[in-house]
Amino acid sequence: MHSRMLWWCLTAVVLSLASTDVRACQCAGSPKPCEAFWETDAVFTGTVKSLSVISVERGDRTFTYGTQQLVVRLQIADIFRGELVGSEVEVITGMGGGDCGYDFKRGKQYLVYASKFENHLHTGICTRTRLLSEASDDLKFFYNMPAIGSGSIIAGSVHRYLLPLEGSERFQVTPLSAVKVTVDGSGKHFEAETDQNGKFEFTRLEPGTYKVRAALPPSPRNYGESEVTVVDRGCAYRDFVNHPGVNISGKVVDQSGKAAAGLKIDLINANETMAVSPKGKWRFTTAEGLYSFENVPPGDYFLGINLINSRDSKCPPRTYYPGVADSSAATLITIKEGQDLNDLNIKLLPDADEVEIEGTVVWLNGTPATHAAVSLNNRIMNRQTGTDSSGRFVLKGVAGCTYQIMSFTYGVRVGTIIEEMRHSEPLTLTLTRQTQPPLKLVLTTPGTMHRDDEPKSPR
Repeated sequence: MHSRMLWWCLTAVVLSLASTDVRACQCAGSPKPCEAFWETDAVFTGTVKSLSVISVERGDRTFTYGTQQLVVRLQIADIFRGELVGSEVEVITGMGGGDCGYDFKRGKQYLVYASKFENHLHTGICTRTRLLSEASDDLKFFYNMPAIGSGSIIAGSVHRYLLPLEGSERFQVTPLSAVKVTVDGSGKHFEAETDQNGKFEFTRLEPGTYKVRAALPPSPRNYGESEVTVVDRGCAYRDFVNHPGVNISGKVVDQSGKAAAGLKIDLINANETMAVSPKGKWRFTTAEGLYSFENVPPGDYFLGINLINSRDSKCPPRTYYPGVADSSAATLITIKEGQDLNDLNIKLLPDADEVEIEGTVVWLNGTPATHAAVSLNNRIMNRQTGTDSSGRFVLKGVAGCTYQIMSFTYGVRVGTIIEEMRHSEPLTLTLTRQTQPPLKLVLTTPGTMHRDDEPKSPR
């Protein structure tokens, strides 16, 4: 049996106590034609004549590739490898849906790579089996087979996978040039460097087993070493990956040492500190006050609370790691490739100086709105409350900060009457430590104009 082509070995079925099958197909990547050809028992082209389903009872039900399989009968056209008898051949594959089965269609022509298992030929989606119309690379190799004794090829590429700090959760993939690649085996040592596309190639190697290494920085996330076995006229392709990003984590506690749950923690580039509204990445603390950032690229950063999207450094107040109010006193976090940073713990500053805002909400005719909601927000902080039986409300904000305040109703039923959905015009106010005169908010406009993340009922 050939390991690269035994796709069923990559299909794990875990049987629970209730005997429920859970299947998951995981492919190690489709090999190149010059690799797959030599690792496969049979390679041929053919047209699907019929499809039928069979049931299979296996002795060991811990790992299997399905209790039902598809039998595919093909009319053979060309045979490139293997000894096939007759004009037709049967190949077994999975049913699909996670068992690595290939989706054959009756009447279609295919190039089939199949390996023997329990006296049958098997194939699947992890092989190079494909429609004949999509097999030009394979046919080119078959019809231009290197001469016997021409040796083997080991080739591949080196890429960097970097996750930007802001704006995207997709890795930026970049080929790495001038990376040293070594090949050791058969008592010989070879060296090369990747080209501008991150590719490398060693040719005319003696058949045998080799260690292939790409000179990447030491890191548990980097894939820079592989062992390959090559045959005469065959090849091995390996793609190496540099993951320079690291993980950072810590805990947030208040002044008494209690875990701060549900708090937004921000990470910004050090050069963004003086920006009015720094950009970066954020996470929320768990019930235990824990937070973590994954795949942070190397660089200099500041960590803290209210660093991103706040209009200024005081509304609401910023807190920098390890627990200071000013960036000049903050600890600069320098991230180097391959070095995770743990226990970056933050202690919250004392509560900000808060002041009360009170007022009433009324309908157009001046009667109290007893089922209204009142919202106070400034992009970062959003607080909401409901009115009492007199239409009165009380909210708190931070002194020195500017907010928008407005009221709205959702159209609740009061007795036999359904109240209108209305809102007041937003008011902008800057809070001071002086007593704020009571506000009067009038529900002048139809509809509920409020932030989408606000609660949907008065509180």
